[in-house]
Amino acid sequence: MILSVFLFAVFCFAFWVAMLVHAISKPIKSKALWILIILMFNALGALVYYFAVKREFNKNKDSVAAEKVEENQ
Repeated sequence: MILSVFLFAVFCFAFWVAMLVHAISKPIKSKALWILIILMFNALGALVYYFAVKREFNKNKDSVAAEKVEENQ
């Protein structure tokens, strides 16, 4: 039981750090606001950021990469 709680806490911390690094390093709208949300609300803020920003960021990045491949052919 204690091990599972510890592993869950480590996962939440790693996820929080990953979303914070993404928010700091990528060109997103309202960067300062998102960083504050992630810092203030910890894992919950990181989860909201993931669904609101990061998934859309990845979709846009994939579509841009696909367009570049089509242009080269």
